[in-house]
Amino acid sequence: MRSIYSVIVLALTLLLPVSLQAQPETPTQKATAPPPAADESREPETFTRPPAPLPAGEQEEVEAPSVTFSKNPISLKVGDFTLTPFLEARFRPEVRANVYGNGVQAAKSIHFVTSRVRLGLDAQWKFLRVMMQVQDARLFGTRPGFDDGGSFALHQGILEFGNDERGYVRVGRQEINYGNQRMIGALDWLMGARSFDALRFHGFFGDKVEVDAFGAMLARQQNFVVDDTVVPPVTEQNNGAYLATVNAIYKHSAKLRMEAYVLYRHDRPFAAVPAAPRNDIVSPGVFVTGVPVDGLRYTGELTMQGGKQVGLSFFAFAVSGDVEYTFHAKWKPTLYGGVAYGSGATDGKLGEFNNFFPTNHKFYGAADLFGLRNLIDGHLAVGVTTPKSPVGLKLELFNMALSNPSARWSQVAGVTLGQNAANTTRNLGQEIDALVKWRFVQWASLSGGYTVFIPNQGAANLGHDIATHWAYAMITLRTP
Repeated sequence: MRSIYSVIVLALTLLLPVSLQAQPETPTQKATAPPPAADESREPETFTRPPAPLPAGEQEEVEAPSVTFSKNPISLKVGDFTLTPFLEARFRPEVRANVYGNGVQAAKSIHFVTSRVRLGLDAQWKFLRVMMQVQDARLFGTRPGFDDGGSFALHQGILEFGNDERGYVRVGRQEINYGNQRMIGALDWLMGARSFDALRFHGFFGDKVEVDAFGAMLARQQNFVVDDTVVPPVTEQNNGAYLATVNAIYKHSAKLRMEAYVLYRHDRPFAAVPAAPRNDIVSPGVFVTGVPVDGLRYTGELTMQGGKQVGLSFFAFAVSGDVEYTFHAKWKPTLYGGVAYGSGATDGKLGEFNNFFPTNHKFYGAADLFGLRNLIDGHLAVGVTTPKSPVGLKLELFNMALSNPSARWSQVAGVTLGQNAANTTRNLGQEIDALVKWRFVQWASLSGGYTVFIPNQGAANLGHDIATHWAYAMITLRTP
């Protein structure tokens, strides 16, 4: 990695008629970050203006507790400009056995390899900041000139005006995380990840209050033919899809940090997905977190929803809570526990909860069989970190059930895995996750995991009576 920095420094020295000086970056964040968590995967977004646009490490992964290293990227001073290059490479093979489909076994086993390579540059001058990050996200096994199974595109590209005293205005493609990402998150586990084409405002009001708001265009306006079998053809007039949010953050102390937000989502069918639902959803919520005593951390979130979903009026809600305690011992043992509830559709106006654009992978089991929709989740876990080597281990047990047994069971991306109107059994089964992470140097880590979901009668009633398995291994290289 040092050789990569050396090449970058040498290239800039040859191209620019100025003197470059490599130096450690000094963060200038105004706001105090939230209390540290034993598991970095559950660290919430701080909403501070970062000195570099890197996503928060591997916080979207569901992994064991790991040693936290101080971030010390190389910044290049070019006159009044500060340039921060960064890069990342990630490779992950996975295997699944007894793959679940909609009420059937979709495949006996599948295996695949995915990868991601990112390269970017952050340039700052006084109150002005420009950042660009390109990424190649790929599925192995295809040839150039054919369907490549992946994408090469701009992942983040922003223009920002602001400072660390009053706030900033940011426009362009950007990652956005709210709370602990149950509703809005960057979904870093997915190789392609998630970013929004958005205009974002963030203001600081003293040391305790921040306000964040953004508007994002999810799909552009377009007209397209939905039925060409009639004369004249039926044309859909789509005025676009949008997401708008307002989030107020109050940081009382290390014991209490609270966020109150309102989300609005407007969806319409578009040419690529003509069967997409029509949604107009307003979703207010509250998120709290804190460290009341040393070693103990809690989080809680309540979100309500109303409006129209699939063109019908509805009301829905979700609630979740987690606690974790890290003992002051040599191996840093940590105990975790929590619950989550998302409403499911009924014959009345109670509808299926829509969890917008979340990072589900780190919350509802690593096998990705569940999202916060028609769900009752209870989980317990234990984690340890070796005292001398940066190795973290975590073992987690989930018990999963349907909040409405007659409504659908859907996986992490919202795809239906089964539904039986005559089903009266809520309990679907138990999932066991065993995860390990070894950060052998500051900029590189190896991780892996094994998961088994053991179905109960509720899952059998929906066509899944055989256990499903999932395993992965991953190597990640990233500039500090």
